[in-house]
Amino acid sequence: MRRLLAVLMTALLVTSAAGAAMVIGAPAMQDDDDLSFDEVDDGILLTGIASDSEDGLSQMRVRSTLDEDVTLSYRVAGSDETGTVTAKAGQDTFFNVETSGPTTVVLMYDGQNVETKNANTQSEKDLGELNVGTVDDGILLTGICSDSEDGLSQMRVRSSLDQNVTLDYRVAGSDETGTVEAVAGEDVFFNVETNEDGPTTVVLMYDGQNVETKNANTVSECDLGEENPPTLDEVNDGILLTGICSDSEDGLSQMRVRSSLDQNVTLDYRVAGSDETGTVEAVAGEDVFFNVNTSGPTTVVLMYEGENVETKNANTVSECDLGEPNVDTEDITLTAICTDTEDDLAKYRVTNENDVAVDVSYDIYGTDVNGTLSVDANSTAFFTVPTADDGSATVRLFYEDEQIDVKASNTQSDCDLGMENPAGVSIEYTCSVDGADATVTNDNDVPVTIEVTGDASLNRTIEAGGTVSFENVANGEYNVTTLVDGTVVGEETVVIDCEADDGDDGMDDGDDSDDSDDGMDDGDDGQDDGQDGDVGDGEDMPAYQIDVAAGDVIETLGVDGDDEDDAPDFYGTQGRLLQAQTVLADGTVTGSHMVPGENVTKSLAGCHVSYTPVSYDGESGEVTLTVSVSDDADCEGVTLTLAGYELPGDDTTFVRANADGQELVAYETVTLDAGDSGTVVIDLDGESEA
Repeated sequence: MRRLLAVLMTALLVTSAAGAAMVIGAPAMQDDDDLSFDEVDDGILLTGIASDSEDGLSQMRVRSTLDEDVTLSYRVAGSDETGTVTAKAGQDTFFNVETSGPTTVVLMYDGQNVETKNANTQSEKDLGELNVGTVDDGILLTGICSDSEDGLSQMRVRSSLDQNVTLDYRVAGSDETGTVEAVAGEDVFFNVETNEDGPTTVVLMYDGQNVETKNANTVSECDLGEENPPTLDEVNDGILLTGICSDSEDGLSQMRVRSSLDQNVTLDYRVAGSDETGTVEAVAGEDVFFNVNTSGPTTVVLMYEGENVETKNANTVSECDLGEPNVDTEDITLTAICTDTEDDLAKYRVTNENDVAVDVSYDIYGTDVNGTLSVDANSTAFFTVPTADDGSATVRLFYEDEQIDVKASNTQSDCDLGMENPAGVSIEYTCSVDGADATVTNDNDVPVTIEVTGDASLNRTIEAGGTVSFENVANGEYNVTTLVDGTVVGEETVVIDCEADDGDDGMDDGDDSDDSDDGMDDGDDGQDDGQDGDVGDGEDMPAYQIDVAAGDVIETLGVDGDDEDDAPDFYGTQGRLLQAQTVLADGTVTGSHMVPGENVTKSLAGCHVSYTPVSYDGESGEVTLTVSVSDDADCEGVTLTLAGYELPGDDTTFVRANADGQELVAYETVTLDAGDSGTVVIDLDGESEA
């Protein structure tokens, strides 16, 4: 799995007469040859920014999501103009081309076209050369620190200019010279050799004239040296690979890399006889663990610089629980579908070809817009983002905080998305004799679900354009979360403070003789939501959460159990949850998650498992689940758990913060072999049977 390195500082390429080219302020970059054409094609975006009609120039931007620098060549179609540009890892790089009428720029890597874009001749900008006075006013040189051991001093160039400018520098009293690219509005750093016989004075120049002269800071000490990577022999001697255990249920094996090296090193691995490959960061002096997929005897080969370092078999004798199968991020792809230029929206699709559901996040590069999305196994999901006036937007897709894809909006395909992005509900209330009368309005063109926590809890779906009214709401603080298809689109805290309070907890209907409400008394809004029940009147009507999950039961939700991670235990975060439902004891459904509309089939542990929506009988207290396993040749059996928990306090639906207060009432864990089928039943009065 490719790992994207976060670039923490602006990388600056410095060419110095006193030494070889070096990268300052960024992780060491690999050679361009390490990048394939497909990687560069996916990670580079070319855009026309503006033109200078007076000087006959157009500015182009190269946006890179790669984790290393790459040198690209370009040509201007229909002319002899060619050149090269170094795209900085994870940054924007700008270059100018000559303009005479419509101008098409072709960006190339390894002799093949990567991007072809027209210059932007509609936006005017001064791209002409800066004069010395302007540069002198906009550039500040500062000595930052020195490395006495390696004989280096670090200098900073701070630019308040609105365009990049190339500056020359020299070290007074020595032959050392070089160039530095001052980036518009940013700080860049470069190193010079320190004069041992006196002050180190650096002179910054533009167009042959001095701009700034500053001494290096030899008082503040820092480490500017670069550690040489270990040799193959050192890695061979310092790395030990061991098979730890296997999870036969999820088809995983855990391997351990023990390092006695004095620095971190990145290793590749492959599973013999399969297509599975990946990388692992061996941490200096520590143990690092990683999982591989297991199907029978499994041999793992660890490599460094293309050479085998260690070869070990997985330990299939010692059994352990390793959670969900590995997710291959290359099987999660982002596609730009179309653009609605009238409403300034763009539609995207996420495709998940893994056999497990994934949660991904996204953002629009250069803006504060972001969101999250859940995508079922071997499924697709769509989302919409706002665009600039010209329909442009660059969306980055992340899995577990790692960027896995990036796509520009598809401005070639026009579509009518018909609405703005969904937003949170609006809430208004007025005080009455018995509390407050509240109205919740969904102004969106799609149904939304509101989850209320705080001094009351409920879960309610409001149709597109609909409203729900609540009467006699007690004083208190209520946290209202709005969701569309499981995605949070709005959060608001409402504080109700009316002089008259009926004294009941939560949001109450003010009539203690009426125990059929859910704590918020629906007014006559013409909507029968089918979710009335005793929620907030103080009567004892238990509420339950029913979970269907792969694997064994979690006896106490929301606390860190005996597993290897340090996170609270939830079926969902462990990737095992198949469906969940919350109900009142009388059978009223107060919430559901991933509950199928009818029989559904999923792939679990190499088996095709079909199951029904979970069913709760309010009269008998029984929960029923019907399940069957197909007779697949590769299926070695699957374990499922049906569990029922009583919700704590006045909760009538799942509240994550209160999960550790849930009490396990009944559960049944069954293991089904290929071809098996049956009905699992638990009784929330405490008895269960399979």
